[in-house]
Amino acid sequence: MKNGEFVTETFNGVNEFLSVIGKRSPNNVFKGNELSSEKSDCDFTMTSSYAESEELMAKGYKDGLNDLQKCKSLKVNRTTNIRKNIPQTGIVGYAPHVPNAIAGVPQSMIAQQKIEQRAKVLTIVYDIGASANVDAERFVSAGRHVLDLVQTLELQGYRVRVDIQHAFCTHKERAICRITVKNHRQPINPLKISYMLIHPSFCRRQGFRWLETVTELTNPDFASGYGRPLYWQVDSDGASTDQIREYLRQHRLLEKGTFFTNFYEAENHSADELVELMGIKKKSSK
Repeated sequence: MKNGEFVTETFNGVNEFLSVIGKRSPNNVFKGNELSSEKSDCDFTMTSSYAESEELMAKGYKDGLNDLQKCKSLKVNRTTNIRKNIPQTGIVGYAPHVPNAIAGVPQSMIAQQKIEQRAKVLTIVYDIGASANVDAERFVSAGRHVLDLVQTLELQGYRVRVDIQHAFCTHKERAICRITVKNHRQPINPLKISYMLIHPSFCRRQGFRWLETVTELTNPDFASGYGRPLYWQVDSDGASTDQIREYLRQHRLLEKGTFFTNFYEAENHSADELVELMGIKKKSSK
């Protein structure tokens, strides 16, 4: 969608994202140019080809999962359902309710009623954009903290959706893409999400492919260097993540219930620190 200086596109899942960028031809900005998404620069992308990167996405990035699991603080949470068992009397149950039985009340059995409590849904937007000189180990460190953040929130009773953001900026145009890699109805699957969280190819192949094919792109400056990350757009000296959050809110790109972090903030802060920095209220333990 084109909205002034912004070109934005959202995808409800990874399969939808891959299908769309796989079918589209290069746009007018990149048509006839060498495409960085297809270069065999393994040092930069950590994959030998675009096809190899797609295979990693499909099968799961097992080496990346091993790296994530080395993080001692990583929490394990297999469910986001919140249920409370409440005893009640009825005509059937697992034990008799003696006073009711003596009094001749039909509801003389005790049963457990399972009530699923409504859990607040949060959306975490994680911008994985980083400078070209960032090496793979740093992506792993940031990804560990984001994964730990999601699991921490789910253990507190939140339902969490995770969107990965690609952002490319020039002076005249900003291109922003968001892909839902985990919806709020499912527990996080580290193997499934590891490629998107920590592998450089998700930005440097799939992210580039999106920029090369999104139809509304018009600024020819993107063809030389693929633009710059969002933190540069907000402040040419390098914006803080708080400044980026405010920038996204001002341009209606960060709605209520949606919380933002990026690679540089996630790399340097634990899950608990990220909760505070992102402005997420901790639930009281009752």
